[in-house]
Amino acid sequence: MFVETRKMSRNSTLTLLPSPITIDIGEWIMNNIGMVAVAKRLPDGKKATLYAVKKADSAPPQMVKYARDNDAMILVGISEGEVNAID
Repeated sequence: MFVETRKMSRNSTLTLLPSPITIDIGEWIMNNIGMVAVAKRLPDGKKATLYAVKKADSAPPQMVKYARDNDAMILVGISEGEVNAID
């Protein structure tokens, strides 16, 4: 499976999925500890189309800009001891 990786800064990359996938937002947040993603919420409000992922505890400014430029949101997987969040 081909995955495009874009260099965001010295040690940071954003992985763009070759084909966007539909995910359940709550399940993704609970099952992807230490990951952030760019996604567009679907009309039902419980699912989203996932476009890009990154291994991190929070979204770097470049990822936020990518989401903003594409009218998307940032999903943040929960971290141990922290509350899950949808930015």
